[in-house]
Amino acid sequence: MVTNSVLESDVSNEQTTQHNYILIVDDVPLNLQMLGGLLQSKGYEVAPASSGAIALEMAQTQTPDLILLDIQMPEMDGFKVCKLLKENPLTKDIPVIFLTAFVETEDIVRGFELGAVDYISKPFNSSELIARVNTHLSLKKATDLLQETNKKLVLSNENLESLNTELKNANSMKNRMLSMVAHDLKNPLGGIQGLVSFLISDDRLTKYADIVESLDLMQKSSTSMLDLVKEILDSAALEIGRIQLNTDVVSIEDLVQAAVWQNKPTAEMKDQQLHLTSVDTAQNYFMTKADSKRLSQVFDNLISNAIKYSPFSKPIEVTIKSHESNILVSVTDQGPGVSDEDKEKMFGYFQRLSAQPTGGESSSGIGLSIVKQIVELHNGKVWVESELGKGSTFIVSLPVIPIDIDI
Repeated sequence: MVTNSVLESDVSNEQTTQHNYILIVDDVPLNLQMLGGLLQSKGYEVAPASSGAIALEMAQTQTPDLILLDIQMPEMDGFKVCKLLKENPLTKDIPVIFLTAFVETEDIVRGFELGAVDYISKPFNSSELIARVNTHLSLKKATDLLQETNKKLVLSNENLESLNTELKNANSMKNRMLSMVAHDLKNPLGGIQGLVSFLISDDRLTKYADIVESLDLMQKSSTSMLDLVKEILDSAALEIGRIQLNTDVVSIEDLVQAAVWQNKPTAEMKDQQLHLTSVDTAQNYFMTKADSKRLSQVFDNLISNAIKYSPFSKPIEVTIKSHESNILVSVTDQGPGVSDEDKEKMFGYFQRLSAQPTGGESSSGIGLSIVKQIVELHNGKVWVESELGKGSTFIVSLPVIPIDIDI
């Protein structure tokens, strides 16, 4: 209990525009009156409490932005009041400033340990009190804003996780649907293709040029559709992780050579020449462990793309060489090249690029995405080096796995 005036002279009459709610706790009515008058003159909303018990009840009824708490009070001192405030979830975040006429180090330390943010000695200067009140109210406002922002971030993160889960489920369902539809289309298309081939081979129809031409068009269309279905099946299987690599010791050179020979008839139809060059500087004979079927699919796709986008009568270079601990397979054409914009999306799903096939061939837009996935399943990389108007080089890099071979 302190009966003398709690205020020294006010060195500033500057008014504030604050509208914060401050609870003043003191058992001396004169102190409550003088502190309340000072704070109200600065624009604060003030509520007086003449005991610790009353203060605890008022703090729960209307949460104050700051509490000025006298330490020396009968029945329940300020330390006890502060302890109870900090134990209550509804009031634990309210900043508390102790008011005391006796400044003892151990009392100051005890107050801070209980959760007080500051203390002011009586009698105190009014300007100092207002300055400290302003400081802690600003800190409280900043803390509240930070906590609110953090809550919003947590909520946003939870919403993003929920949306991500929904997208994954939708994507998985999409892949399954694509797989089912493509699988159901595969057999009928294969049947149509076989039937058309049978009709084309029938000598009795050779005299009907228009019919043969139509059958030939049907065969090309059904082949394109069947290729697209196979690509969709492969893409869906890769995306949902159903493709398992059946690895064995393979010769990359043999696989590339087979892909070159397989595509030669198509290249010859456009008067293009396929050249294969092997440079084995590391003498590893391009042997590694891989899934021969899947890698053949990669090399076939890159070579057929080069044929598709290269002009008539232009050569296509296929090169195999060693580079450090990798095997590099490159396919170079003299086509229109690839723009920077197309490079960014080239290996994505169903991407239509600005370059167009030179012989009216079809393009599904998913072949290169499958190439990328298969190569990465083999711990390799695939990329393109190109300039507009100067052709393109697609490069596949695969790690060499040392294998003992008797020569």
